[in-house]
Amino acid sequence: MANISIKFLGGVYGEKYKAILKNAYCYIHGHEAGGTNPALLEAMASGKCVVVLDVPYNLEVIEDCGISFSKKEGDLLRKLKILDKNEKLVKSLGEKAFQRVKKFYTWEKIIFEYDKLFKELL
Repeated sequence: MANISIKFLGGVYGEKYKAILKNAYCYIHGHEAGGTNPALLEAMASGKCVVVLDVPYNLEVIEDCGISFSKKEGDLLRKLKILDKNEKLVKSLGEKAFQRVKKFYTWEKIIFEYDKLFKELL
């Protein structure tokens, strides 16, 4: 269903991206490419409620700190309607996402884990 209040902007980077993320109600992450996606971590670090495509690596990153959707027709819309009616849930998930990034995705944590792995390999 078309809606004039929704705009698809294409690629947006830098300060414009940060402004959009700062003012977003939630962040929708539809990536299927494997691995931990920096854009998803950035959205979580900004304290936004994240809504992710239900592929294993996205689910691993968010755990219970966001909402997932499938490719089944209408599923994303159903999830967004739930979030639209529940600002308290959106804020709660955003805070949980922020805390998760702080705990598991800092440079210090990543460096420590790599250092540990390399020492085990030696």
